[in-house]
Amino acid sequence: MNNKLRIFVGTFSTLAMLGFTGCGGGSSDTTTTPSTGVTSLTGTVAIGVGQAADISFIGAAGNTLAGRSVVSGAYSVDASSLSEPIMVRAILDSTGSVLYSFAESATGVVNVTPLTSFVVDQAAQAAGVSGGAAELFQRYTSVTSTTLSAEIDTQVVALDTLIANQMSEVNATDFDHFSGEFDADQTGYDALLDNLDIVIYNDDIIIREGNTTLDTLNYDVTVTEINATGSVYDIATTAPLSDANVTFTNNAGEVVSVLSDVNGTFNVTLETLRTYTLTIQANGYNTQTLPNISSFVFTQANIGSIPMFPASEVISDTTVTGSVIDGRTAGTTLANATIAFRNGYDVRVGDAIQTVQTDASGAYTATLANGVYTAEVTLDGYATVYRNIEVYGDTLTWNTSILAENVDVTTNAFATVSLNWDENPSDLDSHLTGLLDDNTTNRFHMYYSNRTIYSSIPVVDTSVADAATADADFVAYIRPYLEDISGQDLSALTTGEELFTFSLELPYEDQATINNLVEEYFTSYNSTIVNQVCSDGVIASLDRDRTSSYDGLLPETTTLCDVLEGSVYKYYVHHYSGTSTMSGGNAQVTVTTATGITQTFNAPTLGETGYNDIWHVFDIDSYGNIYPVNEIIGNGSSSSVLFASPLSSSASNTPFVAETNLVADLPSK
Repeated sequence: MNNKLRIFVGTFSTLAMLGFTGCGGGSSDTTTTPSTGVTSLTGTVAIGVGQAADISFIGAAGNTLAGRSVVSGAYSVDASSLSEPIMVRAILDSTGSVLYSFAESATGVVNVTPLTSFVVDQAAQAAGVSGGAAELFQRYTSVTSTTLSAEIDTQVVALDTLIANQMSEVNATDFDHFSGEFDADQTGYDALLDNLDIVIYNDDIIIREGNTTLDTLNYDVTVTEINATGSVYDIATTAPLSDANVTFTNNAGEVVSVLSDVNGTFNVTLETLRTYTLTIQANGYNTQTLPNISSFVFTQANIGSIPMFPASEVISDTTVTGSVIDGRTAGTTLANATIAFRNGYDVRVGDAIQTVQTDASGAYTATLANGVYTAEVTLDGYATVYRNIEVYGDTLTWNTSILAENVDVTTNAFATVSLNWDENPSDLDSHLTGLLDDNTTNRFHMYYSNRTIYSSIPVVDTSVADAATADADFVAYIRPYLEDISGQDLSALTTGEELFTFSLELPYEDQATINNLVEEYFTSYNSTIVNQVCSDGVIASLDRDRTSSYDGLLPETTTLCDVLEGSVYKYYVHHYSGTSTMSGGNAQVTVTTATGITQTFNAPTLGETGYNDIWHVFDIDSYGNIYPVNEIIGNGSSSSVLFASPLSSSASNTPFVAETNLVADLPSK
């Protein structure tokens, strides 16, 4: 198993997942212009617009280096310590999207663009790396560099053939995508990035050239259209707003428009594998614009409820108060967190309208004019959080749950998930399933009565003098239960590790019982065993089970710590109690991976009945690829199989295929 070492900062808000097109010019940067040196790698990170980004470099021997590009996209690093050839990954500040590149030498130019990322991903898959660039970066040293280099040359020729006309139009016919020097200034090669129809989804690149669609997605999509739903309301009266003009515009300039009905709702059909800008206009109201609405949610995109602000009202100031808390402990407030507010939905970069800090109690106060803002919450040791906030009236208490996805980056988590909703439904439950070991039929199920999944017992705290005694106590505690369950004499097994390894050979239902006994022992009997988030031996944990609004509208949080190579993990939400549907209760799930990718899903309306609904939200593989599902599946049987995946022939380990009887015969709370 490969325990990921850290979480890169960066999340994303609303339904909008990570997509954009290369359009517009480069931003100038006069204060930090990298200079070329004989031991330097230099280049440009750009999507048409230059991009500030965190850049990671990994050499063929596995040694790594970190760097940064400035606002213009330019960067320079001393890469002399890296063995050649070198793979490059850039995480963009503006969206959290990920791009890849490749350098034969530790000196010279290596650019990072959607086109270099596309080529590297295609080459990785051609070299037999099924997870593409994401998998390749994780285990770069295991791939023969000469093979990858040859595959990259092949893929460059294929790409250049397909976009030859566009390259000729901007006089870039002979330009080397990887090592050619360029500026993000709307001319030459940068104009090519501007003109191509490109969408970035997490770390996958979709390129369209005329009627030809190139994609690097490591799964096959068999649907061409999806439904996008949402609603519009008057923020002053909260009344639904009819006849609002709702317009979706994609990267190619294609437009889909519809009017909201008497209930303020709208439903449109969108082309899949696209990113849209949503514009809402209504007489007497200020126009609302939501960028980056993604049609990569393949069953139904729920945009949510969008407020409209009366244009005739005098813009007043609102006192916004709240607090910042730790996402896992929920009871721990965080002092000295910085909250920067920017105008508009999903605005992650640029000047802040106002910046405040939390006090010793974790509380803050801000004064903002009525409108929509993106709040960026930062604190050393925690992942940065971006959330939209709609400000109206004299005062607003911004629910602390919105900030609760702040996750301590020192926990070594592979991925973190937060589930949030309103007062009704009274209780929603997180369910995570995945492979327990190399046996694809032995699949764990983490939920409220089985909150920690172990691959082995956590390590004994070696700072404690009687660590050996602690292990012996554990053996004395756990062995009778194991003998009773298995019907075997286990006296020959004398250590906790031996006993727990034996338990992994039992049917999962038995092993789940053992997990709970181990948890009980850790929490109730012996403090010398290390049992914390993502400690050794922990695969996954349900860190907080919110059972009602009486707990406060705080999130239910899940952590995936350790993953099995080639495995797929599936996340569901079950409607446990309450009269409202999940979408009616504004249920929302946010998943953040160790590579900095974040997706947010709103509960779909299609197929909802209320009590006992199961929402199959997403799947994630061991390389950090997130597969959006976003489908209501009843009690566990998927209504349709929309996709095919080359990852596995086993349905239980294949993305998009739901597991049956997920909540059947579970113990009550």
